Amino acid sequence: MEAQVEVRCRSCHHRFKILALQEFVECPNCLQKWRLKWFDESTATILAPESWVEFQKKMKSVRIDSEETKK
Repeated sequence: MEAQVEVRCRSCHHRFKILALQEFVECPNCLQKWRLKWFDESTATILAPESWVEFQKKMKSVRIDSEETKK
């Protein structure tokens, strides 16, 4: 069995486990896809969204939703 590593989503801050040495992962909480950087087999960090265009669209919709709830 491959080792699992825990990372934290940079969008929703949810911690989740991933298999070692994956290039891309998806947060099970917010479904945002991320590109990973591996320092070694047991240490990874989220580097960037898989697609900046999709990430910006998602963040705009979140901002609009939060502004509407303030009214």
